[in-house]
Amino acid sequence: MSVTVDAAPVATHFAVIAEPSTYAGASTQVAVVALDASNHVVSNYTGTVQLTSSDTGATLPAAYTFTAADHGIHVFDVTFATTGSQTVTATGTSSAGASVSGSVSITVNPAQVVTRFAILVQPHAAAGSQTQVVVVALDASNHVVSSYTGTVQLTSSDTGATLPAAYTFTAADDGVHVFDVTLATTGTQTITATDTANSTLTASASVTVGSASNGLGSASNGRGHHAFYG
Repeated sequence: MSVTVDAAPVATHFAVIAEPSTYAGASTQVAVVALDASNHVVSNYTGTVQLTSSDTGATLPAAYTFTAADHGIHVFDVTFATTGSQTVTATGTSSAGASVSGSVSITVNPAQVVTRFAILVQPHAAAGSQTQVVVVALDASNHVVSSYTGTVQLTSSDTGATLPAAYTFTAADDGVHVFDVTLATTGTQTITATDTANSTLTASASVTVGSASNGLGSASNGRGHHAFYG
Protein backbone atom coordinates (compact mmCIF):
# COMPACT_ATOMS: atom_id res chain seq x y z
CA MET A 1 0.00 0.00 0.00
CA SER A 2 1.32 3.41 -0.93
CA VAL A 3 0.75 6.53 1.14
CA THR A 4 1.00 10.09 -0.16
CA VAL A 5 2.73 12.34 2.34
CA ASP A 6 2.13 16.04 1.85
CA ALA A 7 4.77 18.56 2.75
CA ALA A 8 4.24 20.30 6.08
CA PRO A 9 2.49 23.65 5.63
CA VAL A 10 4.79 26.66 5.61
CA ALA A 11 3.73 30.12 6.71
CA THR A 12 4.10 32.61 3.86
CA HIS A 13 2.28 35.62 5.34
CA PHE A 14 0.28 36.86 8.30
CA ALA A 15 -3.30 38.02 8.52
CA VAL A 16 -3.36 40.88 11.02
CA ILE A 17 -6.88 41.47 12.32
CA ALA A 18 -8.18 44.33 14.48
CA GLU A 19 -11.22 46.52 15.04
CA PRO A 20 -11.35 49.27 12.37
CA SER A 21 -11.09 52.05 14.94
CA THR A 22 -9.99 52.71 18.50
CA TYR A 23 -9.18 55.59 20.84
CA ALA A 24 -5.80 57.07 21.68
CA GLY A 25 -4.70 55.80 25.08
CA ALA A 26 -7.07 52.81 25.06
CA SER A 27 -5.82 49.25 24.70
CA THR A 28 -7.00 47.44 21.57
CA GLN A 29 -6.51 43.83 20.54
CA VAL A 30 -4.66 42.77 17.39
CA ALA A 31 -4.77 39.15 16.24
CA VAL A 32 -1.93 37.71 14.17
CA VAL A 33 -2.72 34.57 12.15
CA ALA A 34 -0.03 32.53 10.35
CA LEU A 35 -1.20 31.53 6.86
CA ASP A 36 0.21 29.43 4.04
CA ALA A 37 0.15 30.30 0.34
CA SER A 38 -3.44 29.02 0.09
CA ASN A 39 -4.55 31.14 3.07
CA HIS A 40 -4.92 28.12 5.34
CA VAL A 41 -4.00 28.61 8.99
CA VAL A 42 -0.60 27.10 9.75
CA SER A 43 -1.48 25.60 13.11
CA ASN A 44 2.06 24.36 13.78
CA TYR A 45 3.68 27.80 13.32
CA THR A 46 6.24 28.46 16.07
CA GLY A 47 8.11 31.48 14.76
CA THR A 48 8.88 34.65 16.70
CA VAL A 49 6.76 37.68 15.82
CA GLN A 50 7.49 41.34 16.46
CA LEU A 51 4.86 44.08 16.13
CA THR A 52 5.75 47.55 14.86
CA SER A 53 3.57 50.57 14.13
CA SER A 54 3.50 53.79 12.14
CA ASP A 55 2.60 55.39 15.49
CA THR A 56 6.01 55.94 17.08
CA GLY A 57 4.32 56.62 20.42
CA ALA A 58 2.34 53.38 20.48
CA THR A 59 2.76 50.91 23.32
CA LEU A 60 3.59 47.59 21.70
CA PRO A 61 4.18 44.11 23.15
CA ALA A 62 7.59 42.46 23.29
CA ALA A 63 8.52 39.98 20.57
CA TYR A 64 6.53 36.78 21.03
CA THR A 65 7.36 33.21 20.06
CA PHE A 66 4.29 31.22 19.00
CA THR A 67 3.80 27.89 20.77
CA ALA A 68 1.94 24.76 19.73
CA ALA A 69 -0.91 25.88 22.01
CA ASP A 70 -1.44 29.00 19.85
CA HIS A 71 -2.44 26.85 16.83
CA GLY A 72 -1.09 29.58 14.54
CA ILE A 73 -3.08 32.43 16.13
CA HIS A 74 -2.08 34.87 18.85
CA VAL A 75 -3.74 38.02 20.20
CA PHE A 76 -1.67 41.05 21.20
CA ASP A 77 -2.60 44.21 23.11
CA VAL A 78 -1.65 47.53 21.49
CA THR A 79 -2.20 51.08 22.77
CA PHE A 80 -1.97 53.93 20.26
CA ALA A 81 -0.91 57.45 21.20
CA THR A 82 -1.38 59.34 17.92
CA THR A 83 -4.68 60.05 16.19
CA GLY A 84 -5.35 59.41 12.50
CA SER A 85 -4.84 56.34 10.35
CA GLN A 86 -2.16 54.11 11.85
CA THR A 87 -0.78 50.74 10.82
CA VAL A 88 0.35 47.74 12.82
CA THR A 89 2.76 45.35 11.12
CA ALA A 90 3.65 41.85 12.29
CA THR A 91 7.00 40.49 11.13
CA GLY A 92 8.42 37.02 11.73
CA THR A 93 10.13 34.10 10.01
CA SER A 94 8.84 30.86 8.53
CA SER A 95 10.15 27.39 9.38
CA ALA A 96 12.22 27.69 6.20
CA GLY A 97 13.79 30.92 7.43
CA ALA A 98 11.93 33.21 5.05
CA SER A 99 10.51 36.52 6.22
CA VAL A 100 6.77 36.52 7.02
CA SER A 101 4.74 39.69 7.52
CA GLY A 102 1.32 41.29 7.44
CA SER A 103 -0.28 44.62 8.32
CA VAL A 104 -3.58 46.23 9.27
CA SER A 105 -4.73 49.86 9.27
CA ILE A 106 -6.65 51.28 12.23
CA THR A 107 -8.27 54.69 12.65
CA VAL A 108 -7.24 56.19 15.98
CA ASN A 109 -9.72 58.68 17.41
CA PRO A 110 -8.96 61.31 20.07
CA ALA A 111 -8.88 60.00 23.62
CA GLN A 112 -12.28 59.73 25.27
CA VAL A 113 -13.23 62.00 28.15
CA VAL A 114 -15.49 60.77 30.93
CA THR A 115 -18.45 63.14 31.31
CA ARG A 116 -20.86 61.01 33.33
CA PHE A 117 -21.46 57.76 35.16
CA ALA A 118 -24.20 55.22 34.70
CA ILE A 119 -25.31 53.28 37.78
CA LEU A 120 -27.05 49.95 37.19
CA VAL A 121 -28.73 48.28 40.13
CA GLN A 122 -31.72 46.02 40.79
CA PRO A 123 -34.75 48.17 41.76
CA HIS A 124 -35.48 46.11 44.88
CA ALA A 125 -33.29 44.74 47.66
CA ALA A 126 -33.84 43.06 51.00
CA ALA A 127 -32.48 44.74 54.10
CA GLY A 128 -29.32 43.00 55.24
CA SER A 129 -28.78 41.23 51.92
CA GLN A 130 -25.91 42.06 49.61
CA THR A 131 -26.78 43.63 46.26
CA GLN A 132 -24.54 44.52 43.33
CA VAL A 133 -24.08 48.02 41.96
CA VAL A 134 -22.48 48.49 38.54
CA VAL A 135 -20.73 51.80 37.83
CA VAL A 136 -19.96 52.59 34.18
CA ALA A 137 -17.80 55.49 32.96
CA LEU A 138 -19.30 57.17 29.87
CA ASP A 139 -18.35 59.91 27.43
CA ALA A 140 -20.69 62.60 26.07
CA SER A 141 -22.02 60.14 23.47
CA ASN A 142 -22.73 57.50 26.12
CA HIS A 143 -19.87 55.28 24.92
CA VAL A 144 -18.05 53.36 27.62
CA VAL A 145 -14.67 54.93 28.37
CA SER A 146 -12.57 51.79 28.74
CA SER A 147 -9.46 53.80 29.69
CA TYR A 148 -11.05 55.42 32.77
CA THR A 149 -8.79 55.06 35.83
CA GLY A 150 -10.39 57.47 38.31
CA THR A 151 -11.21 56.72 41.93
CA VAL A 152 -14.89 56.25 42.81
CA GLN A 153 -16.54 56.47 46.23
CA LEU A 154 -20.01 55.09 46.90
CA THR A 155 -22.32 56.81 49.40
CA SER A 156 -25.95 56.17 50.36
CA SER A 157 -28.94 57.85 51.95
CA ASP A 158 -29.03 54.72 54.14
CA THR A 159 -26.73 55.62 57.03
CA GLY A 160 -26.68 51.98 58.10
CA ALA A 161 -25.56 50.66 54.73
CA THR A 162 -22.37 48.65 54.38
CA LEU A 163 -20.45 50.28 51.53
CA PRO A 164 -17.14 49.40 49.86
CA ALA A 165 -14.00 51.48 50.26
CA ALA A 166 -13.13 53.99 47.54
CA TYR A 167 -11.99 52.10 44.46
CA THR A 168 -9.55 53.14 41.73
CA PHE A 169 -10.50 51.75 38.33
CA THR A 170 -7.77 49.84 36.51
CA ALA A 171 -7.18 49.18 32.82
CA ALA A 172 -8.57 45.68 33.38
CA ASP A 173 -11.97 47.16 34.38
CA ASP A 174 -12.50 48.60 30.87
CA GLY A 175 -14.53 51.43 32.39
CA VAL A 176 -16.95 49.14 34.27
CA HIS A 177 -16.76 47.97 37.89
CA VAL A 178 -19.13 46.01 40.13
CA PHE A 179 -19.46 46.97 43.80
CA ASP A 180 -21.13 45.00 46.60
CA VAL A 181 -23.49 47.00 48.82
CA THR A 182 -25.65 45.91 51.75
CA LEU A 183 -28.55 48.23 52.60
CA ALA A 184 -29.99 48.13 56.10
CA THR A 185 -32.96 50.50 56.22
CA THR A 186 -36.33 49.82 54.61
CA GLY A 187 -37.92 52.29 52.23
CA THR A 188 -36.56 54.11 49.19
CA GLN A 189 -32.79 54.56 49.43
CA THR A 190 -30.29 56.08 47.04
CA ILE A 191 -26.81 54.94 46.12
CA THR A 192 -24.46 57.57 44.70
CA ALA A 193 -21.13 57.12 42.90
CA THR A 194 -18.73 60.09 42.83
CA ASP A 195 -15.26 60.57 41.38
CA THR A 196 -13.11 61.62 44.34
CA ALA A 197 -11.06 64.03 42.21
CA ASN A 198 -14.01 65.55 40.35
CA SER A 199 -17.19 65.92 42.40
CA THR A 200 -19.19 66.97 39.32
CA LEU A 201 -18.69 63.45 37.95
CA THR A 202 -21.43 61.74 39.93
CA ALA A 203 -24.65 59.75 39.52
CA SER A 204 -27.29 58.17 41.74
CA ALA A 205 -29.78 55.34 41.60
CA SER A 206 -32.78 54.50 43.80
CA VAL A 207 -33.47 51.14 45.43
CA THR A 208 -36.60 50.08 47.29
CA VAL A 209 -35.45 48.23 50.40
CA GLY A 210 -37.85 45.78 51.98
CA SER A 211 -37.57 43.64 55.07
CA ALA A 212 -35.78 40.37 54.60
CA SER A 213 -39.03 38.42 54.88
CA ASN A 214 -41.25 40.25 52.39
CA GLY A 215 -39.59 39.04 49.19
CA LEU A 216 -38.51 42.44 47.89
CA GLY A 217 -35.00 41.13 47.59
CA SER A 218 -35.91 38.99 44.59
CA ALA A 219 -34.38 39.82 41.23
CA SER A 220 -36.18 42.15 38.83
CA ASN A 221 -35.66 42.65 35.12
CA GLY A 222 -36.91 46.22 35.14
CA ARG A 223 -34.38 49.02 35.23
CA GLY A 224 -36.78 51.97 35.07
CA HIS A 225 -35.67 54.95 37.11
CA HIS A 226 -33.45 52.72 39.24
CA ALA A 227 -30.64 52.76 36.68
CA PHE A 228 -29.77 56.04 35.03
CA TYR A 229 -26.99 58.42 34.05
CA GLY A 230 -25.67 61.21 36.15
